[in-house]
Amino acid sequence: MNYLLQTIATNRLKIRKLKPSDLQDIFEYSSNDDAVSLLSWGPHKSLQESKNYLDGVLENYKKESPSNIVWGIELLESNKLIGVVRAFNYSEVSSKIELSYILNPVFQGKGFMKEALNAIINLLFGSGDINRIQAHCSVDNDSSFNLLLSLKFKKEGHLRFFWKIKGVFKDTYILSKIKTLDS
Repeated sequence: MNYLLQTIATNRLKIRKLKPSDLQDIFEYSSNDDAVSLLSWGPHKSLQESKNYLDGVLENYKKESPSNIVWGIELLESNKLIGVVRAFNYSEVSSKIELSYILNPVFQGKGFMKEALNAIINLLFGSGDINRIQAHCSVDNDSSFNLLLSLKFKKEGHLRFFWKIKGVFKDTYILSKIKTLDS
């Protein structure tokens, strides 16, 4: 799956591997309460916490077959990292993978995540290894839910008490896009 870590250019974005110089930008959104309010992990409390995350991603890139594929979303006009998309839970047998993502709130509502996800979905489906892409979102996360619907994901279910967010069990939706059905 390492071959999927190629750089992708879109109209406004460069989707690429993370690099050490991204640390401050990662901390900027990872420490933002609004950015992580509907996610299962809390805000980073220190630059060191963001560095630990980044170090883990960089180490994972070195593996022949990484367990998590993380792409940075960089603005072409400023070279600023504004978020990431992660592909994980890959199953070779079932030809499926799961996506998660985060975007700096300053850049939300401008179509950047849709542009990034669309490019990554095309890459994944074009690889020949993936037929199903799935994603979970909290039932409280209307923006994420509507984003996935706009990318032609189909809601498959409502999972009760699926994850714990800030100490409270939350329901989630599961959505998927099938290459042979939804493309």
